[in-house]
Amino acid sequence: MQSSFHDTESEYFGSVRSTPHAKSAAGTQSPLSDLYKVRAYGNSGALTVEEAVTEKGRLATAQFEFAPKRGKSYDFSHSKQVFQLSPQELPLVIGLFLGYLPRLVLIRDDGQVEMERQRLSETGFGSIRMHVKSKGGNNYSLPVQPGEAARISAMLMWRISLQCPCPPALLLPSIKGACSLLL
Repeated sequence: MQSSFHDTESEYFGSVRSTPHAKSAAGTQSPLSDLYKVRAYGNSGALTVEEAVTEKGRLATAQFEFAPKRGKSYDFSHSKQVFQLSPQELPLVIGLFLGYLPRLVLIRDDGQVEMERQRLSETGFGSIRMHVKSKGGNNYSLPVQPGEAARISAMLMWRISLQCPCPPALLLPSIKGACSLLL
């Protein structure tokens, strides 16, 4: 089953501003490093997931940067595709990483990201396959292995906890409920 989410609120498509010390509603600083990043590498591209805040609303979120492989290196400086998660998308992406959704498509004016859980690969364990299609012709595909998936989901959980300072025991049922709206 395919789940699709198209966020039409233009306030979330503006430029991305990352902050090294995101503050929660209580004003406490993130215990994460100056700018927490998780990277995953594939044959045709690489992914960086890092902390970010929305331009309007100043809510804690994350951004996904996809870069193509050029020769033996990855081009994060010129040809990358950046997707910032809106507050509506963040719980859905977390749900995909936690196994509540099998597939998710995030649609933007300049392209889309398809994320799909895959059970077993040639390495012997599952992964999350990321496909990026930009209208400019840049297409990337890479697997996010279990180690990177765990670090990404932990970082995303931290980001959503800054949006809604509630007991951690309420976050998972809330995310599961949000994901059930797409099934």
